[in-house]
Amino acid sequence: MPVQTIEPDPESLSVAMLCFILEHHPGQLHVEEVIREMATDPAAFADRDTVSVALDNLHRSGLLHRNGEFVFASRAAVQAHTLRG
Repeated sequence: MPVQTIEPDPESLSVAMLCFILEHHPGQLHVEEVIREMATDPAAFADRDTVSVALDNLHRSGLLHRNGEFVFASRAAVQAHTLRG
């Protein structure tokens, strides 16, 4: 019987990714570091693409910034995280 994989819920992945990036605040993370941490199989294109799309979505929604190949939490994300406690 073939092994079935469960596709990650995009919203859950985004939340986990933002928490991971916030843990490293105020540092910047290389996109490859985020992919290695968040992808089920960092060598698989589909997994890398899923993480890249989630990063793009967080960036477009203003929760993280990009500096070339590096990402870091936006001030709004840090403030929301602080308020949430």
